[in-house]
Amino acid sequence: MKKIRNILLLSFSLFFVLLAVVLGLNQYLSYHASKTNKVIATEITPALTSIKTIHALNREGMLLLIDRWTDKNNINTHNRVKQILEVEMPHALNQLRNLRVNSAYKTKLIRKLDTIMSKIEIRVHRMNAILMITHDENAILNSTELKSLVRTEIPLLSFELNNTSTELESLYTKDLALLQSRLEKILSNASNFVLMAIIIGSVFGVILVLLVTRTIVSPIQRLIQATESMQPGESVEKLDIEKPEELAELSKSFNRMSNNLAYSYNEIQKKNEELEQFVYITSHDLQEPLKTLNTLTERLQLKAKNDLDPTSKKFLEYINTSTHRMSAMVNGLMEHSKLGNQSEIGEVDLNKVVEDVKMDLSISIQETITQFQTEKLPIVKGYPVELHLLFQNIISNAIKFRSKNRIPNISISCTENDNYYIISITDNGIGLNPKYKDKVFAMFQRLHGQDEYKGTGIGLAHCKKIVDLHRGTIDINGEIDQGTTVSFCISKYL
Repeated sequence: MKKIRNILLLSFSLFFVLLAVVLGLNQYLSYHASKTNKVIATEITPALTSIKTIHALNREGMLLLIDRWTDKNNINTHNRVKQILEVEMPHALNQLRNLRVNSAYKTKLIRKLDTIMSKIEIRVHRMNAILMITHDENAILNSTELKSLVRTEIPLLSFELNNTSTELESLYTKDLALLQSRLEKILSNASNFVLMAIIIGSVFGVILVLLVTRTIVSPIQRLIQATESMQPGESVEKLDIEKPEELAELSKSFNRMSNNLAYSYNEIQKKNEELEQFVYITSHDLQEPLKTLNTLTERLQLKAKNDLDPTSKKFLEYINTSTHRMSAMVNGLMEHSKLGNQSEIGEVDLNKVVEDVKMDLSISIQETITQFQTEKLPIVKGYPVELHLLFQNIISNAIKFRSKNRIPNISISCTENDNYYIISITDNGIGLNPKYKDKVFAMFQRLHGQDEYKGTGIGLAHCKKIVDLHRGTIDINGEIDQGTTVSFCISKYL
């Protein structure tokens, strides 16, 4: 690494020695310019916008109140006044309140605006109340209380609101002028330093780029291309980099690593195939004695049903039930061993998968009145049959383990990051004790007895293997009687 280190140290030393002072000063000026601009953008400008909105709404509101007094049945006027009082004016005031205020006096004025607005609102509500109970137009126009409200009380408060907001606007306007002047000065100084930095940086930048590209970047690009061309079980073409010495050594290490990875991958594949073949053959051979035992017990029950005592009959029923259960477990084991072996990766629309699963489970869905909320799901690369089985197992579990006190409700949502699509399926069923969350993905693990819920305990083990095939992870969370959420992720780069 000595040669590469010396080249980089020399290049960067020259670059930073010449630019340190210029860039340091430029950074200082930029910081203050950014700070000043931030104050203008986040405090001054929003405040002035809100104040102008208050002025406009104040003027409009006064005109509308006069129209309301002279024509109480004008619904448009009534609705507009209500919108100003209940929506637009509170929104404008709330924007002012939420701004960072650097002056106690400004804070006092904003609070005063709130107080005045509350008084106006009280009087407008009183005016509306009088209009509601008075039906004679002459009585409305001659009402002493209404005249006082429309001609005196509300206008005075409106005038006070206008004066207060004008005073606040004046303070913010002065602040704006001061900050703009400061920003102009900062930007003028900064532009000179930036120009110097551009000239000096351009010269040394070109030299540095040429030097680093020739010595380091080109060999690294070759290494990246070789890495990206790697395929499972295949060795890449031999990478031959002669200079610099450090990257030459790295290329030799890469060649050794790629060969070792290819050999290890092929060995693992062979072992997996042997193991899956062993599981399949063993499971298949187990079916025959189970079928024989099941047939013999059924014949014995049929032939000697009148000669057997109740205890013997019960024992035969136990044997029959156990053989059926064992047969189902063996079938599940065979299916588990075949996952991913009989299909190819393709584009899978998860929206269609969910619809197909709903169709397959339509009888259960109708009988339990299960409801679904499904977000738009992505189109992914994966194994179509296995993904269908994944959703079917999770959704059927959500229906099976439903609460007796609630209508089943299943929500399906999706988020994503740079590498994965993350699918979450949430139900409102009987829930799960958190201490068993890791146990449920193991083969033949059950949290409930056969008398409560039928099954082999292999469904979630299937799900885990399917998610593993898609280079993802699966997790389950829940609380007892609070529903369950199964989340799994699917790689974007299969």
